[in-house]
Amino acid sequence: MPVNNGSFRQLHLLTYGTPGVQYPTAMQYSEPAVELAIHDVRTLYAINVTNHVLAGASQVSCESETGNAYYVPEYVFTHLPGGNFVLISLGCDDVRSLGWLSREWNVPVLFCSSTYPDVYDTDQFPTQVSFGPLDAAQFLQGLFGILAHFSWTSYAVVHDTASYARVFEAFVMIIKKNLILAPRFTFVPIDSSVYPRVLFDKVLDKVQSSARIVILMMGSKPTRELMVMAEKTGRTTGDYVYLCIEPYRDFRRPDPLTWRFNDTDDEIAKSAFRSLLHFTSVCFERSAVADGQLMRRIEQQGRVQYGDKYFVNGEVNEYSIAAYYSVMALAQVTAEMETAAEITNGRTMAARFRNRIFTINDQNVTIGTQGVRIIDYCLKSTSTNSAGSFQAVMRYDVLSQRLRPVEELKIDWRRPGNFPPPSRPMCGFTGDDPACQSIWNTTSIASVVAVLTVMLLAAFAAGAWWVNKRASKSSAEWWNLLPAHYIQTDAARKLSRRESRISSRYADLGYRLLGRVREMKPFTKPIFVGQLS
Repeated sequence: MPVNNGSFRQLHLLTYGTPGVQYPTAMQYSEPAVELAIHDVRTLYAINVTNHVLAGASQVSCESETGNAYYVPEYVFTHLPGGNFVLISLGCDDVRSLGWLSREWNVPVLFCSSTYPDVYDTDQFPTQVSFGPLDAAQFLQGLFGILAHFSWTSYAVVHDTASYARVFEAFVMIIKKNLILAPRFTFVPIDSSVYPRVLFDKVLDKVQSSARIVILMMGSKPTRELMVMAEKTGRTTGDYVYLCIEPYRDFRRPDPLTWRFNDTDDEIAKSAFRSLLHFTSVCFERSAVADGQLMRRIEQQGRVQYGDKYFVNGEVNEYSIAAYYSVMALAQVTAEMETAAEITNGRTMAARFRNRIFTINDQNVTIGTQGVRIIDYCLKSTSTNSAGSFQAVMRYDVLSQRLRPVEELKIDWRRPGNFPPPSRPMCGFTGDDPACQSIWNTTSIASVVAVLTVMLLAAFAAGAWWVNKRASKSSAEWWNLLPAHYIQTDAARKLSRRESRISSRYADLGYRLLGRVREMKPFTKPIFVGQLS
């Protein structure tokens, strides 16, 4: 725990956000986290903090960039003419405008919402630091890392187009701009707002004609329905892999990702989920417990400020937690400053956040070299236990771009030898590959000839044995072969030493794809996060 260092400093915050409660970044959810952090800062660091709260003008939508161009400066010129403050953005469509303004004013700006690609450009935004719980670039880097690790190069993406699933649409847009990453992509849109009228059997028919690796970008309810249909139609064999993505804990999500709905399809869903992998940032129990405890404190503060109607017991809002982290990290940086000039220099302060690990609420919060929070991601599976609960089986490290196993847990691929399936079945997605057909035709003719030959030889051998039996002296051990009769051919010796393994052809594809992922430039600036000291 930090201790009071005996210093006393003055810090002014300008907390800006939207009052629209339909957004998980709304001030009613995140501003209480700022107030709670200010209370803890005063106790732990002896820093006097003044918080100026500015709510956007619109209750139903985020402020436009044009709106921010005058709305925030007007407040600054009126209430903070000295320019000695730190701007905290709780989240809206304001990254560019606030980034540019903070650069001109040379004040730090701490973003607590989803990380936009623009913020990676430290030349354009030299004073920004992002604590957001969602970074599309990092998340998709991890997703492609998984695909490359298992040498999968052809995929189907079943994605939700409903209005409340916009994050998935954003991911699809980025993938479509980077189709060079994979030779084959099939996109299958659905609209879960018409659920349960989505015809998942038709969706799976389209998937079957083009892919065996199926990426699911949709909520838990349609995911479970699709998996049930896949089990009923025989598409959860070892030839199929379903990969569900969950970028972060969805605030006020109606239900968690689970097979158990307490209905007649529970057992079918439980079996189907053994073919479902879950890629998420909600990885380990220790973090969940710590975040839950912090969230209860934020709830208590929020009920004091805004009443009971905005908070429900047990809900974890990632954006509220990010707001708390940002103020606590700011306090740690401020406590290190030796002069007042350093505190008022936005570029100097922002540089102190980068390439650093902050310990907050017993959690490690890592900020990369470009001022963006590094998120932990993991791959979960239900195939590791009989209860059907998700367990983390692999962890993706954004810094090293590697996928590592967790403990000794292994994925059950439901295949002989327990190997991951290839991207493409041997005879094509519909079984009508011309080359494969010619092989089967040749094999069929050869099989008929071989059977006839064996039958003829068997008849000849039977006749010879009968003649020999009559002419030979009967012996109780006439059928035993002497050691000299054992023949070990070169082919037999080779087969006995051969190990079952994944084809090197797929491994080579994986390395090439991983190389392309590392070179991914989906935005104006390449994404690079350096190693921590």
